Amino acid sequence: MGLLSFFKSKPAPKPSIKYDNGIKALSAGILFEDSGKLVEWAVPIEQEKLYIKKGYRADRTIYEWGERTILKGLRLQLTTVLWKHKMEDGIGVPSMEFLAEKEEAEKYFQLISEHLHKHFGTSKNKSEEPGTFLEWKVGVVKLSLSLFEQYHVNKLVFQIDRV
Repeated sequence: MGLLSFFKSKPAPKPSIKYDNGIKALSAGILFEDSGKLVEWAVPIEQEKLYIKKGYRADRTIYEWGERTILKGLRLQLTTVLWKHKMEDGIGVPSMEFLAEKEEAEKYFQLISEHLHKHFGTSKNKSEEPGTFLEWKVGVVKLSLSLFEQYHVNKLVFQIDRV
């Protein structure tokens, strides 16, 4: 602490905005509607510690957020994967995703796609062989939904990314 450091102004606290709508909150982060907690895109993932469980694999860290309600009523088991080769100190939340396999993949594809069509309108369809890929852009956020077959098993990936 320097001699004149008490003259330095403290940084103004960031105004806290309370969101009551997960869609309006998307530009700032992902709102867990069941708890009212906002996981901000720019805030380091370890700062708020809103995740339920953190696991390590050889090449990645997996954060489990638990089953959460997002985007005006969509209830899903969410995770975030941070790949070691892409990690930086203090990295914010780059994305959240939901994964499903087998019969669950088709069931959740219908559920999620109908929900997103209802709230965001028609998707931008991208043809992928084999499989289906749907995408919505909402401001600085991209929502992507992909259903495909891998090793004779249907798989679903729903991802929310900040662009």
